[in-house]
Amino acid sequence: ADFLEPLVGFYRRALDQYYKNPVGYTFDWNEFQQFQEIKVRDLSPLYSFGNPGAESIDYTGEREPRFFSRAVKEPTISEDNWKSSPLASPSCAVNKDKPLLSVKVGSKTAALKALENGADLVYTSGESFLSQDKPWEIADFAEILDRAKGLGKKVVAGFPRIVMPHEMDRTFYFLEKIKDYDIDGLLVTNLGTIYTAAKSTDLPLYADYSCNIANQAAAELFKDYQVIQVTASIELHWEEIMTMTGKELPVEAVIHGNLPSMVTEHCLPAALLEGTTRAQLCSGICRKRPYGLKDTAGKVHSVEIDQNCRNHIYMANDLALLPYLYSFYGAGFTSLRLEIPLYKADEAGAVTKLYRQEIDGLWDDPTDYAFSESSWQELLKVKPVAFGTGPYTTGERVKHY
Repeated sequence: ADFLEPLVGFYRRALDQYYKNPVGYTFDWNEFQQFQEIKVRDLSPLYSFGNPGAESIDYTGEREPRFFSRAVKEPTISEDNWKSSPLASPSCAVNKDKPLLSVKVGSKTAALKALENGADLVYTSGESFLSQDKPWEIADFAEILDRAKGLGKKVVAGFPRIVMPHEMDRTFYFLEKIKDYDIDGLLVTNLGTIYTAAKSTDLPLYADYSCNIANQAAAELFKDYQVIQVTASIELHWEEIMTMTGKELPVEAVIHGNLPSMVTEHCLPAALLEGTTRAQLCSGICRKRPYGLKDTAGKVHSVEIDQNCRNHIYMANDLALLPYLYSFYGAGFTSLRLEIPLYKADEAGAVTKLYRQEIDGLWDDPTDYAFSESSWQELLKVKPVAFGTGPYTTGERVKHY
């Protein structure tokens, strides 16, 4: 009330003064100065008159009144704790059939490596990230599909995670061109692409984790739009993901890889290093080196730039449930997925091979299966980064009322 009373009064008096004398109206700068003195946050017209520029955004947070949370270190899997699984096994076996091993990749070369090393299904990323060897091209599908068909595997083409109205022409172009290839399906990423794909093609649709599907009731809504499989939301706790398998649609779980935490239209390298925005002349600073954001816990979150100049901010640790695959045995997941669009081709191939070996070993002989330390050491050798359990131990739990 102490803040709202003068705020409302300021606008009331200004409007009354204007309508009383529109021709001679003059802004009362003295009253505005009083308002400035009681402000809680900086004042700005925002985008009312165009892009306000990078200076309108306080990246340090010093001009904010308070922060209600601070960064905490993500759960990390180390040599001291990898043997103790934090994931409970299913209380009863829902389905003991071996799940498919699916892999989402960021380049043609990575797709070929994943197929050669045991992937049952490959998703092509809808984003072309600067860190990959070359941008995606429609023509890439010819070689990928040829290799997949020869191995008896599937290829599903992915949409970008975000598709704005002005980008729909490219979406329709993609849907038209992909008809020239014997693709096995489309990885749809939001309600807009689900609706568009269902109206434009007869291909089966796979709903990605960005659709935020958390239960079979939500999955049922998509059945009328050619969706044949859903990927569990990556924001959910293990206890919630375990309850997702059911009768409506098959469910896939992400068990390894780079998990995105945020996507922004702002170009962080340009704003922080040059003080410019996407609305101004671009110097291409994002292409000069890799970037990351360090949080207050001292952890670095990589920033990846896609073909539309969107900035994707990732979790500090890569998800890696390789030691804990036994918790998935009998849980009823149709597919277990490696989310590795940022991995180079050799990394994608090697990690796919590791998971292929462990999944085959577990499902072929669950009684005598035991995860070996050599497999964990091999993973660290292939990808020497920090690994963790991600949302499986820190994610959201559904509240039941």
